[in-house]
Amino acid sequence: MSESLDRLFKTALFRIVASALGFLTAVITSRYLGPDGRGVLALFMNTVITIVAFSGSFQASIVYFVGTKGEDHRPILRNLILVALLSAIASTLAVVIFAPLRPYLLALPIAVFFFSLVLYAEGLAYARDHLIRANLLKSLPSILSFVLIATFFFLFNRKEVPVAIWLWTLGFPLTLLLLRVRLPILGGFRSDIMKKLISHGAFVALSTFISRIFYRLDFFYLSKMKGDAIAGIYSVSMTVADINFLIFNMITTAFLGKMAGPDSRKYLKYGLAYTALLEIAYLLFLAAAGKPLIPLIFGHQFAPAFAPALILSLGILFYTLGSLIAIYINVYVGKTYIPFVIAVIGLVFKGIVAYLLIMEHGMAGGAISSLLSYTLTFILFVYAYFRAVKA
Repeated sequence: MSESLDRLFKTALFRIVASALGFLTAVITSRYLGPDGRGVLALFMNTVITIVAFSGSFQASIVYFVGTKGEDHRPILRNLILVALLSAIASTLAVVIFAPLRPYLLALPIAVFFFSLVLYAEGLAYARDHLIRANLLKSLPSILSFVLIATFFFLFNRKEVPVAIWLWTLGFPLTLLLLRVRLPILGGFRSDIMKKLISHGAFVALSTFISRIFYRLDFFYLSKMKGDAIAGIYSVSMTVADINFLIFNMITTAFLGKMAGPDSRKYLKYGLAYTALLEIAYLLFLAAAGKPLIPLIFGHQFAPAFAPALILSLGILFYTLGSLIAIYINVYVGKTYIPFVIAVIGLVFKGIVAYLLIMEHGMAGGAISSLLSYTLTFILFVYAYFRAVKA
C-alpha cells in the first residue's frame, strides 16, 4: 500500500499542474473565442484525439512486448512510426465530414503524427517503469500549449481560432524536442514485427479508437445537428467533466508500469479503489459548487453547461473504472479482443441512444446517453474481468 501511495503522489503533482493548465486553456479559449470559436477548436482537438486513439493505442503493445516480454524496443518503434505516418495521412479525410476543419488541413496530420510519437515514447517509459519520464511525456503537451496560447492571446493580442489550433498542435513536437526523445528511425519496415504488433495491437488500436468515438460521439452529433455554438457550450461541459480524467490519468501513469508485472491484479485493485474515491469526491464538489462556478469561470454564455457536466461526470466514473479493467486485460492478460468487443457494443448502443436523445433533448440528451452507455460497458468489463481471472 505504501509503495502504491508513493507512486500516486509522485504522479499527482505532474498531473495536477498539467490538468490545471489544460483547464485554464479551455477557460481562456472559451472566454475569448466565444461559443462558436470554442466549438471549432474543440472539434479540431476532439478529431485529433479520436484519430490518435488508433495510432497511439499501440502504446499498450510497447508495454506488453518490451515490459512484460522483455523484447527489444527499437524494431517495434521503427514500425510504429510508419503507423503514425499513415494515421496522419488518413486524418485529412476528416475535412470531408466536418467542413469547419477545412482551413486546418495541414495542422491535422501534423498534430496526429507528433501526438502519436509522444504516446510511443510514453509507452516505452511505462515499459521500463520510468515513472518521472512517463509523467513528463504525459504532462508537457498541455503545459506547453497553455504557455503558447496564453502568450499569443495576451502578449501579442492574437485571440483567433487558427492561432489557438496551431499553438495547441505545437505542444507535441516541442515535447519531443525538450525531452530529447530519440526515436529509432533507421532500419525500416519489418513484416515479422508488424505482424506481431498487429496480432496484439490491432484489437487494442481498434478498441481504443472505437472507445474515443464512443466517448465523443455525443459531441460530434451535437456539432452536426445543433451547430457550433451548442457544441461549444457542450465542450465546456466535457471539459468540466474531464477533470475526472486527471484522476484516471494520474492513477494509470502511477500504476501502468506495475500492471505489466506479477503484481498486476493488486495494482488494478488499488487503481479501482483510488479512482472511485477521488472521482466521487469531485462529483460531490461539482454538484455543490458547479452551478455558480461555471458561468463565473467560463462566462455567462456557458451557464447551460452545468447540468450536462454533472451527468457526464457520473458517467465518466463508470467509464474510467471500466477503462482500468481494459488496461489490465490488454497489458497483462493479453486477451485484447475482449475490450474491442465491449467497445463495439458500447458504440452501437450509444450511437442509437445518443441520436434519439440529442434530437429530442439536445445537450441533456447527449449527457444521458453517455451515462447509460458507460454504465453498460462497465458492467460488461466487470463480467469480463471475473471470466479472465477464472481462466
